[in-house]
Amino acid sequence: MAERTKNGVRRLPIGLVLAAAIIAIVAAVGAASRAEVGRPTANPHVSGMEFALATRMTALANGSVGTIEIPRLEIEAPIVDGIDERVMDRAVGRILRTAYPGEPGNVGLAAHRTTHFRELGRVVPGDRIRVRTPDGLFHYRVDTAFVVRPNRTDVLRGDGRARLTLITCFPFDFRGAAPMRFVVQASAIGTEFSTTSRKDQLLAAVL
Repeated sequence: MAERTKNGVRRLPIGLVLAAAIIAIVAAVGAASRAEVGRPTANPHVSGMEFALATRMTALANGSVGTIEIPRLEIEAPIVDGIDERVMDRAVGRILRTAYPGEPGNVGLAAHRTTHFRELGRVVPGDRIRVRTPDGLFHYRVDTAFVVRPNRTDVLRGDGRARLTLITCFPFDFRGAAPMRFVVQASAIGTEFSTTSRKDQLLAAVL
């Protein structure tokens, strides 16, 4: 039953609110997954029907997505939803409207060239990237790196495959607002899903 506050406004139980949020996320991501699955894919490492429920719920609660590691470049940093200055000053930001790790689609991450991505310019094809989230550990291999103008949003488009795109400003040693963007694109090569079954726990808590 809904409770009434002093001013007469109905207040729904937290369980119902959480259930509604999960149902909305499952419906939205399921539709997106089905659309992606309809496209051809050459990537056998990530299930086309997988969606990052635990990660989405954590990001909804506190903004946290996980961590990124590029071992050869000694890069290790937290990932937080959004790319506003408040986020970028302390973390790598997940670009909104891109996929979450573990989903079919393109995961877009951005960071300042003077902080977490200052060594990104040394990347080479074949470098390995690890992204850890509440849903598991996701492995990527760098395919290419190139420089584009800031309006090249097409680098974030998905093609049905699980991919990762990293973006920072360029040139790395430029003083002031850099005029270009440095882009790294990588393909998913393996997945280690969480053994804690957090998705089942989240669903069981409200069903």
